[in-house]
Amino acid sequence: MSDISSTPVTPAAETSGCSCCAPAPTSGLQIGRPQKDTGSIVVTDYEVEGMTCVGCAAGVTTQLKKVTGVTDVRVSLTPGKTSTVTVDSRSRLSLDDVREAVAKAGYSLHRS
Repeated sequence: MSDISSTPVTPAAETSGCSCCAPAPTSGLQIGRPQKDTGSIVVTDYEVEGMTCVGCAAGVTTQLKKVTGVTDVRVSLTPGKTSTVTVDSRSRLSLDDVREAVAKAGYSLHRS
C-alpha cells in the first residue's frame, strides 16, 4: 500500500528552486507596472520572481483570485526570469493585498 501523504519530487523540481516545491524567500515585495483602467475593469501587471513551472503559476493564481475584487488572473511564465502576472479587478487593488497573496503562494513581487 502506498503512502498518500508523501509526494514524490522529480529531480528537475529539486534543482530548479521551484517555489511550489521549496518556497522562495518573500523579501523585496514591490509592484511591477502601473495599473490601467479599461472602463469597468482595472488591469494590472505585476512582475513575480521565482515561478518556474505551471504549478508555481497555479499557486499564485489561486491566491490572487482570493483577493476581493479580482475577476481574472493570467500568468506569462518565464522560468529563470521574472514572470508577468496580469490581474483584472473591479477596482484598484491594495498593493498590500497583492503582496500578501503572492507571499502566501511563496513568491515575491519584483523590486522595481
